[in-house]
Amino acid sequence: MFTIDNLFLLLTGLLAAYLCWFFWQRYSRDKKIYDLYYLVGFAVLLVSGLLLIFLGLGILASPFVLTVASLIPLGISLGLAEQYFPSWKNPTCGLP
Repeated sequence: MFTIDNLFLLLTGLLAAYLCWFFWQRYSRDKKIYDLYYLVGFAVLLVSGLLLIFLGLGILASPFVLTVASLIPLGISLGLAEQYFPSWKNPTCGLP
């Protein structure tokens, strides 16, 4: 049965698929590592949304959900940090 939850999951999946395509195209052109971080975050969002659509909400009881769900904000936040604050990898964070 198709519910409003499945509709929102489908729209989220379509948006995540578009963003995966967009960041892959941008990475292929510019070779910036933050595009790969964004790509991982949105690819995990796409896969988790598809799993929720096809397997139902019962999959949320799985212990692997926490691990997979933590990759979404991790990928997006690493991409943001790399793109807008690249000195975060330096132990001094850009301080003299």
